[in-house]
Amino acid sequence: MLATLILGVTVLAQTNISEVKIGEQLWSAKNLDIGHFRNGDAITEAKTAEEWQAAEANGEPAWCYYEYNSQNGNTYGKYYNWYAVSDPRGLAPEAWRVATDEDWQQLERFLGVPEEEIHLSTGRGESNNVGGKLKSKTGWDNPNRGATNESGFAALPGGMCGPKGDFSQAGRMGFWWTSSMDETERVWFRFLYHGFPVINRVKEKPTGGLTVRLVKE
Repeated sequence: MLATLILGVTVLAQTNISEVKIGEQLWSAKNLDIGHFRNGDAITEAKTAEEWQAAEANGEPAWCYYEYNSQNGNTYGKYYNWYAVSDPRGLAPEAWRVATDEDWQQLERFLGVPEEEIHLSTGRGESNNVGGKLKSKTGWDNPNRGATNESGFAALPGGMCGPKGDFSQAGRMGFWWTSSMDETERVWFRFLYHGFPVINRVKEKPTGGLTVRLVKE
């Protein structure tokens, strides 16, 4: 009984998600930093490039810290491979979901991406400083163009983990998975860049590791 209770409290503490209201949506206020699925099953932590590559090659869910340094988790959260994001056990805690492409588009419309730009890949929302409204005012390389964090999203430039377990772009760019895969098995993701006040929408084969934001259901 006591062990069960302690386990329950531990899981509850790990799944306490701070939130920010943007328009009609509730978003997680920080990048996801959870090491287990909704049912409590642990997700493997990759502590080396070799472990990351092995998880990718075997199709196994995994997460890591930027440069495998746990101190970076305090800033950027965890980086998940696609197998963790898409696992049917659910990466998001109860009452939350990994943001879909449509969730991001709703956010972008609210912040001012014009309808004629909503399905584009790059240069989206510059006229209304949409990228700047999402970016934290600190933590980015100079020039951090447009950054006001007006939305409260507080996006940080966490960069990415490559498919070989190498890291790049911290300080310059931030990348976020969506849970949306198209018929060609390419996944939509978002990225922000320090030098432009836009939000980019791109789809690629799901390799490597990116950060995650959640939307409340």
